Amino acid sequence: MSQTMSYELDRLFERARDNREPLDEKALFRIIVRFRHMAPFNAALVYIQKPGTQFAASAEEWERRFHRTVKPNAQPIVILRPFGPVDFVYDLGDTEGEPLPDAFYSADPPPQGIAEADLDRLRRHMALAGIGYEERAYGSLQSAAVRFREDCRILHVPAATPQGKDKQIESHVTVIVKTGLNPTAIFTAILHELAHYYCGHLIPPDFPGNVPHRDGLSEIQQEFEAEGCAWLIAHRLGIDCCSEAYLADYLDGDRQIPPVSKDAMLRAVGQIERIIRGTLR
Repeated sequence: MSQTMSYELDRLFERARDNREPLDEKALFRIIVRFRHMAPFNAALVYIQKPGTQFAASAEEWERRFHRTVKPNAQPIVILRPFGPVDFVYDLGDTEGEPLPDAFYSADPPPQGIAEADLDRLRRHMALAGIGYEERAYGSLQSAAVRFREDCRILHVPAATPQGKDKQIESHVTVIVKTGLNPTAIFTAILHELAHYYCGHLIPPDFPGNVPHRDGLSEIQQEFEAEGCAWLIAHRLGIDCCSEAYLADYLDGDRQIPPVSKDAMLRAVGQIERIIRGTLR
């Protein structure tokens, strides 16, 4: 998949710019974090169609979870349905019913740390997705890297239960992390390197698979995409990460976000979140 390919979300942003005021990319990132209950791509679709949406849910979810109903003639927001065409959600302002609890308005999930068990689970899920993991004694200026090789190696994944079977998984990609880091630092370093891979920064042209090849990107573009993905995932999980310092000048300061593909970033975030959940094979 070439970088010149028109990603659908990027095309939607361009169309939106043609029809109204320029969209605020910083606000886009924040709404994706706040809408952690839905896939990042769908959160972006909500923002494109109705900027300023406070919370979006289906009519059934509003009634079941919050005892609220959708107002007559409310304008639906179109999102993608897993394994189906589309679904419809509605903004809080388009519903009526019982008042919402104060906790509902909190923008941040309860903070959580990363334990060794979390890392073990992530590394296992990576292996099942064909991504190896190693640790290496890097110097002080490097904490992690990701490597691609055209000749595959075989990852041995032990069975999860005594009744299960061991698996042999082909792998072309390895995430390498500096030895001696704490679990949270390892976890966020893995997020960054996986983002480089799934954003298409590594894969050579015409290599088979579902990961794109995107050449011609500057180092700044690649690093912003990777750090942006890590920032989004970590904040959707409630984890502190070092991406905050890197992105602060862009998200809270005066620096302009470099020209990046939001489509590629959000697809990468979705794939990495599926690895974390263990649903990407």
